[in-house]
Amino acid sequence: NIDPESTYTGNLAQFSVSSVIKASIGSTGNGYFAGNVGIGTTSPFTTFAVAGNTYLGGNLTATGTLSVLGTGTSTFGGPIAMTGPIAIGCSFATGSHATAVGYGNSASATWSSAIGFCNSASGSYSSASGYRNNTCGASSSAFGYQNTASAARSSASGYRNNVGGLWSSAFGYSNTVCGVDSTAVGFCNNAATSSTSAFGS
Repeated sequence: NIDPESTYTGNLAQFSVSSVIKASIGSTGNGYFAGNVGIGTTSPFTTFAVAGNTYLGGNLTATGTLSVLGTGTSTFGGPIAMTGPIAIGCSFATGSHATAVGYGNSASATWSSAIGFCNSASGSYSSASGYRNNTCGASSSAFGYQNTASAARSSASGYRNNVGGLWSSAFGYSNTVCGVDSTAVGFCNNAATSSTSAFGS
């Protein structure tokens, strides 16, 4: 039924079935719908469904999961600010403000990032990019192919480098650094003690 002059509920218009309100327009202009609302569709599959293009002249706020489906191109004209974990592709981002992009990547620590194929960033503020790199040290980084940076503020770049020393780095092919504040660069070098450098092959 339609009650255009309803005063006891405060509604300007009201639609009811068996005395149960299904839709109403309040005196302030607010609307209420008991079921799903569809625009361009007679079969809305969720609370609010639009079949067609949508233009928003203001802000869009999502407190839950924001999913973008389809094969089309998404264009953003301004900066994008996201405060929660971001996972793109078949990847997993579980740390606060973490980012995982690609296939099989895992970013499980605060502000960590894993980009590429099967990289793991489990150290806070760490970054792993490339193929099967691993960063478990805080503020560590690993780039390339199967590099590991397991100490805090360590970095490993290239092919199968392993850095386990604090503030240490390895660059090149299969270098190993376990000394604190040490560096190994080149081919199969080893910097095993603190404040040492190994270069060449």
